[in-house]
Amino acid sequence: MVPIDRNVTSLDEAGLSVALDADGYLANADDWTPAIAVRLARNDGLELSERHWAVINQLRVFWYNELVSPPLRILVRVAGQVPGGEHGTARALHGLFPGEPAKKACRYAGLPRPEGCL
Repeated sequence: MVPIDRNVTSLDEAGLSVALDADGYLANADDWTPAIAVRLARNDGLELSERHWAVINQLRVFWYNELVSPPLRILVRVAGQVPGGEHGTARALHGLFPGEPAKKACRYAGLPRPEGCL
């Protein structure tokens, strides 16, 4: 896995410069596009599959309803709402987003870093 360069302050996507914070999260969640998610994931050496997109899309719905980036415990519940339910375990999320599932899923979804995640 290729670690994201924490010195990057923006991504250029489709001719637009998108600001990132010091940890590689979008500075403004409204700047998110699917292309940015793909770019962030590729920076981490991850290709997004339909399963990733199902979780990312459900996470964005949660964000717009709650305005909070969920830590892993809550992300498990959010992912469990994806039709089919196979994403609703910590093990499944670790398989999709290795290492730090809540942080990675939120970053790819264009959300701020989850509270309580170091």
